[in-house]
Amino acid sequence: MSLERFEGELQGSSVLLWEDNQTIVQVLTNRTTRSPELMHLLRKLWRLIDHAGISLTVRWIASKDNVLADALSRGSPFDDLTIIDEAWRELERRWGPHTVDRYASAETARVAVFNSLLPEEGSAGAAALAQEWMGENNFVFPPPAELPRVAQLLIERPAVAATLVVPHWPAQAWFQQLVDVAAHVETRPLAAVARPAAWLPTSARTALSGAMLTFVRVAGRPDGRIGGV
Repeated sequence: MSLERFEGELQGSSVLLWEDNQTIVQVLTNRTTRSPELMHLLRKLWRLIDHAGISLTVRWIASKDNVLADALSRGSPFDDLTIIDEAWRELERRWGPHTVDRYASAETARVAVFNSLLPEEGSAGAAALAQEWMGENNFVFPPPAELPRVAQLLIERPAVAATLVVPHWPAQAWFQQLVDVAAHVETRPLAAVARPAAWLPTSARTALSGAMLTFVRVAGRPDGRIGGV
């Protein structure tokens, strides 16, 4: 659970949890439930809380007032962004031509060769990170969940050339890793770079309003075949 991951940072802290499920509020507040499975998790949770010296307060909040968390709980609204034509032309002019679109579909691919998250007709292969990136000028606009592994690949393969479009989340470890290997970093409003999927709910669109995206150009080291800043 998330508490195990952040136990060190939360040690001795007072935590206020806003929860839009009233049943969960009652379970966490009363420390009991009729469900044996949930009770097992609840005991584990409170053992962690007590061990870390955390003071937990749980409060209910209506879903309509919990827009950002509600959107993120349904998957990141950044998962289904598509770069707009004007921004793509600029990236091609500055760092192109790109030879592979690493996270795309037949409908969204910007170049003829693309990788898809799942197998599909026309894809050069599913699972972008399982493919060979060397010798290509990679365009990379991945779901945020992929970014830690993308950053690791670029650290381990310094000759790889890539243009990335990523959320401007400087507190994330992967963001700092990308900055460290980048030849160029530039941040712009999301609305000037990408558009959300047409089916994205209003709550998710609200979560994206005011967001920023960052261009990261990794030019490849001299031992690679592609460079340029």
